[in-house]
Amino acid sequence: MPALKMKKEKKKKQTSKKEKKKKKKVIVKPPSAYNVEIRPVTLDDLKDVIKIFEDAKFDITKGEVEHILKFGMSFGAFVNRQLVAVGLAWPAVFDPETTTLTVSDEPNALYLEDVAVLKKFEGRRIRSMLIIARETEAIKKGLDYVITQESKDPKLKDLLESAYVNYLKFKSENGKIYLAKHLDYPLMEE
Repeated sequence: MPALKMKKEKKKKQTSKKEKKKKKKVIVKPPSAYNVEIRPVTLDDLKDVIKIFEDAKFDITKGEVEHILKFGMSFGAFVNRQLVAVGLAWPAVFDPETTTLTVSDEPNALYLEDVAVLKKFEGRRIRSMLIIARETEAIKKGLDYVITQESKDPKLKDLLESAYVNYLKFKSENGKIYLAKHLDYPLMEE
């Protein structure tokens, strides 16, 4: 009989050790709880920017990204100093009467490229943060409009419609659908 009691006591000790291990487990913060820092991306970030676009399956070349970054109007989202999302932007000319979009030495608009986000950080409102950062940059530069092309990706279409608050939809001469916002609108607060 004493041998049976010893086995039961050992089982109790083993389970109590398991319980202690469970209590000692490290709690990992979910990605949504991380602090996201929004700041301009520069040519120093080129390698990381390209990596984000490749991961997000964007069709853009290193030369195109480098050219756009030189304008100094693109922003990135950083979590623990790691770039996790990029929103490219460049100056353009928008004529609201003819709904034409061109490039000139005297821009009145900022063109916003779709935001590329690492899959791990999707659904964290990072797109909205980067849209607001670029809208704010357009205001600082004295531009009147922000313009973006409607996404062809059906998964992103609904998501982006909720992110682009106060944007008006129009069809350009080349048949593409764009969204435009006059910057007299108050900016959405995060």
